[in-house]
Amino acid sequence: MSTVNKKGVACVTGGSGYIASALIKMLLEKGYAVKTTVRNPDDTAKNSHLRELQALGPLTVLRADLDEEGSFDEAVAGCDYAFLVAAPVNLETENAEVRGHHRTQWRRTQKNQGVAEITAKKMHAVI
Repeated sequence: MSTVNKKGVACVTGGSGYIASALIKMLLEKGYAVKTTVRNPDDTAKNSHLRELQALGPLTVLRADLDEEGSFDEAVAGCDYAFLVAAPVNLETENAEVRGHHRTQWRRTQKNQGVAEITAKKMHAVI
């Protein structure tokens, strides 16, 4: 992502998902450069749509996993905004510590990289 974008660079996690894909498309159409994360970038069945979206603008697909500490560091580095769209597979857990782990890990990465996290309330200001 060496090109300079007037709007900036956004990280969107969970790029293989429906909501993240729609957000990526919208950001690219608005002139943002986008980095997205998927668990397996080589899975063409899940990620072929991302290759098509690359025609709209600068889109980088990176490997990251919510269960791996620090795996989002590269994706968030150099970004102006970050959208946490990825969700852990085990949403049914009763263990609050497990539920909170992913969110804590994400906030640590975001803070270490100095990136503004975008929540639904702030999203309208960006896009």
